[in-house]
Amino acid sequence: MAKFDFGSGFLTILQDSRFLMALGRTAMFVGLAVAAEFLIGLYLANLVSKSFRGKKVVFSVFLLPMFVMPLIVGYTFWMIFQPSGPIDHVLTLATGIDFMSTFWLSNGILAWIALIATDIWHWTPFMFLILYSGLVSLPENPISAAKVLGASNWQIFKDIKIPMLRNIIIIALVIRAMEAMKLFDELYLMTGGGPGFDTETISMYTFTTAITTARIGYGSTAAIIVLLISLVLIITAVRPVLLVREK
Repeated sequence: MAKFDFGSGFLTILQDSRFLMALGRTAMFVGLAVAAEFLIGLYLANLVSKSFRGKKVVFSVFLLPMFVMPLIVGYTFWMIFQPSGPIDHVLTLATGIDFMSTFWLSNGILAWIALIATDIWHWTPFMFLILYSGLVSLPENPISAAKVLGASNWQIFKDIKIPMLRNIIIIALVIRAMEAMKLFDELYLMTGGGPGFDTETISMYTFTTAITTARIGYGSTAAIIVLLISLVLIITAVRPVLLVREK
């Protein structure tokens, strides 16, 4: 068996349009899904951080999706997004427009909507948990002083809580982005990277190249490039946190 030349492999794969497109789709998915999960998680965390009756039950319900296995989530949402499935029924009842024959997973844009919605349902609880933990651990003195000075809840949230949560937000975004880059189970079950290559991410590309077509060296090269890109992004994001701690 001929040895794989990693040097020439790097140059070849960086000129592979399919690899570059998969990398771009992965970046798009990570950006949209993680941003939505962060915003929803922050809203829910701020909501639940207040005292109200039944808080423990609500808190537990919010966390449940995170404990469901990705394979189960993928298969469940594959069924949900079938034509004339639950999503079509809900949209038809809510809007009065006939959505009963929508082929969500056979259209590139609709398939991405389905995948992002699936990821948001599955992993928003992770963001919620981290941000909630940060909110309830914030010192009370600055918040109490702002209330005495007449600051509104929005001003307190925007000008006091968010700045104090900065490091926690960075860590939450980095961890979640790293996990989102590895999207595979749900993608494999729901679209398999299709239609065509429209939903092929870097994980699916690496799997297809290394396993399906038995080009293990080429697939490994793709994985190494993604690892290097991830390391650069992680170091860039986490460095401000480390510098603050050193000071």
